[in-house]
Amino acid sequence: MKKAISILILGGAILLSVTFVDGATLNVPSAQYPTIQSAINAANPGDTIILQAGTTFTEAVILKFKPGGDYITIQSSELSSLPPAGQRVNPTYSRRRPQSRPFGFQAGEQYLVHY
Repeated sequence: MKKAISILILGGAILLSVTFVDGATLNVPSAQYPTIQSAINAANPGDTIILQAGTTFTEAVILKFKPGGDYITIQSSELSSLPPAGQRVNPTYSRRRPQSRPFGFQAGEQYLVHY
């Protein structure tokens, strides 16, 4: 959740307004974001990219620096159906998570490959 703070000085009085703004949710694949890369390009810090469970993704992804104090989260559309953190995911969960063939995440000079 992002927080926007507005300060208005009016006739010597200071008015303070705090607004909480949730990040956007970008669904992949969709008409607007057919690929992971298109969603990453459009995402801002604080946004969440939801990958459709059971869909196979085979693309290379380039991660570019985006200023801001928050993360861009990438997760499965069936995250609540997966085991909790620290518990191993076994083949029975395969329909509940996005599938991948070898594809990479490129960040600057470093190239990370996910298998």
